[in-house]
Amino acid sequence: MRFAWFRLSATLLVAAACCGCGDKPGPPPPPVHAATGSLHYDDGAPVAKALVQFVLESNPSLNISGVTDNDGAFALKTSAGNHTLSGAIEGRCRIKIVPPCKFTPDDPPRTLELPEVYEIKQGENRFDLKIPRRK
Repeated sequence: MRFAWFRLSATLLVAAACCGCGDKPGPPPPPVHAATGSLHYDDGAPVAKALVQFVLESNPSLNISGVTDNDGAFALKTSAGNHTLSGAIEGRCRIKIVPPCKFTPDDPPRTLELPEVYEIKQGENRFDLKIPRRK
């Protein structure tokens, strides 16, 4: 009898440990919308390996960004809490671009902020951006 009680207690202890303490999941991720685009220099050449950041006016702390491929194409992703979502949250945005550089004293990184305000809307979004070539 004593052994059965011990075995039952051990089983309940293991079951409680496996179930956890009822951690509540965080808030659901926000809805996102497909957002892609391209980045080219003003002479038409693609800008490869640039960071394109969309800064949402209503929540500038959210990370909405993409990195351009060799053709200058990018797809935005949103980091919200523990979630990384393909797409961007709806709203008005400013765009910051960090073009590729060699990260030397002669070629320090720079951030370009485009003067226009862009808007991410429900559905598909496409942004074809141009920046001046660094001299």
